[in-house]
Amino acid sequence: MDYASAKAWWFSQIDYERRPARPGELSLDRMRDLLSRLGDPHLRLPIIHVAGSKGKGSTAAMIESIGRASGLLTGLYTSPHLVDVRERVRVAGESISEAEAADVLTRIREASLANAPPTFFEIATALGFLHFADVGVRLAVVEVGLGGRFDATNVCHPLVSVITSISLEHTAILGDTDRLIAFEKCGIIKPGVPVVSGATNRDAAEVIRNVARERGCPLTEVVPVTDQRLDVSCESYVKFDHVPGLVEPSGEISPARLVLDDKYYSIGLLGKHQAANAAVAVTACRAIRDRGIAIPESTITAGLAKARWPARMEVFRGPPLTILDSAHNVDSAQSLLQTLLESLPPLPVTLLYASSSDKDVRGILHELLPSMSRVVVTQFTRNPRAVPPASLGGMARGIRPELPLAVVDDPVAALEMARRDAELLLVCGSVYLAGELRELLR
Repeated sequence: MDYASAKAWWFSQIDYERRPARPGELSLDRMRDLLSRLGDPHLRLPIIHVAGSKGKGSTAAMIESIGRASGLLTGLYTSPHLVDVRERVRVAGESISEAEAADVLTRIREASLANAPPTFFEIATALGFLHFADVGVRLAVVEVGLGGRFDATNVCHPLVSVITSISLEHTAILGDTDRLIAFEKCGIIKPGVPVVSGATNRDAAEVIRNVARERGCPLTEVVPVTDQRLDVSCESYVKFDHVPGLVEPSGEISPARLVLDDKYYSIGLLGKHQAANAAVAVTACRAIRDRGIAIPESTITAGLAKARWPARMEVFRGPPLTILDSAHNVDSAQSLLQTLLESLPPLPVTLLYASSSDKDVRGILHELLPSMSRVVVTQFTRNPRAVPPASLGGMARGIRPELPLAVVDDPVAALEMARRDAELLLVCGSVYLAGELRELLR
């Protein structure tokens, strides 16, 4: 198949990013069978497996940057993509080429069973594993797509398992308990494999400790210096602090710094939450160093400073000065507001917002709107899960009736309207919105 045909076949498969999985549809058996017919490429890779409710993409990008700075041939598998689906599979920072993707997708299709075809995400995961094995990747950083236990990536046998954080905001929506959500994330913990955890919720942290203990896994917890959990059952921990980065009205950036073990590291990403992700990334890299992967301390410093992750507090000079972020849950919205307060100039903020229907939209708007001077709500057009702008507008009016509000169905027109007379523009709510507007902002 050429790339166009291969991509068409890929996109024709069931996609749980576009519609939720139904009970009984999630299993690892089909993924294991497919990879077995492809020669089990995932078993030939040195992997760091990264899960979490938020921050896992940024953390994975930081680990990959550190590995690349160390001279290793790196692979990075993440989801979803911003603009081009090939972004999900990267080697040495570059997306898989169309020719490479066509070749690997052809092999995957030939190995697929007609009576049990793989899903869109299973194909993407197989594409990553097989391509990384083909080119001889020396460190593969693999981000979990959804949950953990039944995620297609969870067939891997990693050097280190990483859980960045656990957000518990969906418990009321799903009827789940805090501990059940934590247990799903803990599904990536394999017997005897070291675990690095950045979870700060007490219940979630306790579940992670218990699962790690039951499976005989050394656990290192990464905690802020202000965290009071240190007197409970942390068997091993590292403490971190951070010095905020600053963004000038011109768009010039003074980098943030991570303080870890009395050492200072420049961070290429803004926000206290990114300092937490950086601390987890450093700890994970130290853990794989203990397992034979050569990562000198000097390259940790260089890799963190160079790490970038699009649409995460990404600054565009404008005018207007613009922040593009993928915050899509309450925790992320809180982190975003904290970063605006500590790192951005004190200017009136115009919000351009869209969201997926499976998010706690009302909760997110309750967090964001009190700090906004004006809001434009819209939708993204490349995924059917977008909340209709009229519904977003109704929610926003119910929360802050006096706030100047515009409802614009077309995201490009919404961006044009939001930029008019804005001093500081914040675009957020969904990675899908970020993907549709990022090239325009650039």
